[in-house]
Amino acid sequence: MLLVIRTSLFIDAPRTSVWNALVRRDTVLAILPVTEVTLGWREGEAFLWTFDLGSRRSQVEGFVHRMEEDLLLDYEYADPRLQGVRQADSVRRVTIELTDDADGTRATVTERESSTLTAHAHAERDWRFALHNLKHVVELEQHLPARTRAR
Repeated sequence: MLLVIRTSLFIDAPRTSVWNALVRRDTVLAILPVTEVTLGWREGEAFLWTFDLGSRRSQVEGFVHRMEEDLLLDYEYADPRLQGVRQADSVRRVTIELTDDADGTRATVTERESSTLTAHAHAERDWRFALHNLKHVVELEQHLPARTRAR
């Protein structure tokens, strides 16, 4: 069964600021349960992240399909928790869209997956958590003096 996760959050910052934070390696480390970003976001190229899965180290491999600066990031990744169990079902397609909303930005994540309802609920919770982390990173940077902001 194909399930779709769609969640969004308002961030009190301009779209450019949200985008710049979203595509930085240090932000990926701050918003997702990732310990290392080996290859980052580049349209038409693979990416590779490392994370700890319980007591063992694991990797997330994916491919960036589309990047539209300040607007959209579209990628897929193989969920390492499902690899070897149901190989065909381990690939997830994710789109992160940024739109103007009042005096800030609305960040919306859509993930298409074949999964159980329980796994779907966990993934939806994880994306809400990631968006809240992104909001925290971006809004904190908005209040820092320019010379101390992450580059």
